[in-house]
Amino acid sequence: MPTINVDLPEELANKVKAWDLPVSAICQRALKAEISHRQPIEQAVGIIVQVGKPAVDIGFRGRWLVEPDPTKTQTGLEDGAYWGVALTKRGRIAVYRAHVDEEWPASLSDYDTLDNAIADDLPEGIITKAKKALQETHVIWRDI
Repeated sequence: MPTINVDLPEELANKVKAWDLPVSAICQRALKAEISHRQPIEQAVGIIVQVGKPAVDIGFRGRWLVEPDPTKTQTGLEDGAYWGVALTKRGRIAVYRAHVDEEWPASLSDYDTLDNAIADDLPEGIITKAKKALQETHVIWRDI
């Protein structure tokens, strides 16, 4: 297996040694996560959605993690709401929300991370699909 050197600030290196952390395993996980995050960005395509009233076409480059579909992504507290989640070319998360009967205008919000979108009441079923598409697991850390 090839070897790569990693430079650490002295204070961090001391903490790593004190905790006897498995540096190689931690670095491998971090690098795999970063590569997993960047690969989809390379596969970005043009995405256009209609939002607002009157409807306006909004476009961006990215790829759907959860493609909006009135029958397959209808979930949440609002009856008739359906969702779409995309990873943008810039690595942001775009969340599209619409109503099957157009009872309210569709919207598009963007977030720095999926966790930020989750904090903004993205439904659990959509979160699960988006995390699976990102190959992430949703971990709730507890300070116990």
